[in-house]
Amino acid sequence: WKTGYRQQYLDATLLLDGRGRYDESGCTQCGGESVYRCTDCHGHFMYCAQCIVELHRCAPLHCIKRWTDDDYYENCSLQSLGLRVQLGHSVIQSCPLVQRGHVDFVVIHTNGIHTINLDFCGCPSALDHHLQLLEVGWWPSSPLEPQTATTFPLLRLFHNLNLQGCLPATDFYRSLEQLHNGGGLDDPPVSFID
Repeated sequence: WKTGYRQQYLDATLLLDGRGRYDESGCTQCGGESVYRCTDCHGHFMYCAQCIVELHRCAPLHCIKRWTDDDYYENCSLQSLGLRVQLGHSVIQSCPLVQRGHVDFVVIHTNGIHTINLDFCGCPSALDHHLQLLEVGWWPSSPLEPQTATTFPLLRLFHNLNLQGCLPATDFYRSLEQLHNGGGLDDPPVSFID
């Protein structure tokens, strides 16, 4: 490996730190200006803002990066690109009686801490807000006007890590902060003490 493949592995790894093979090409979907990529999707393709939002209606907790004019990637949220997460209906169906969630609704997931635009269903037959969250696998912080939720996969991961290694909740949360902001330059959307 060391003599025959090291340089190939290094080149392939470094290619992911930049625009990769998509340096001059447009949006993979529509051909428009491509400055966004998802670090959770397969392939690291480059997209325009509109296409990356459309592609993530079913994956609102993926991590998005934006290519800057200074030739590096910076964190970018789907919230800042305009994605709204609608609960109580299928992804392709919009609710006629939308009830907006908290302005900066926070969802804590296995890949970090996310601030999202959340819409609850306000139809007469709609479930209570906390039940709409539970229905999509998000554990609400409160049954009354929830502002934060934790995904079921994250709860399972913490439970397993805690059983195997006695990992304290504060250390687990700090590691999620590092995933969100490894350089420590930005404040996390929510503090552990909140």
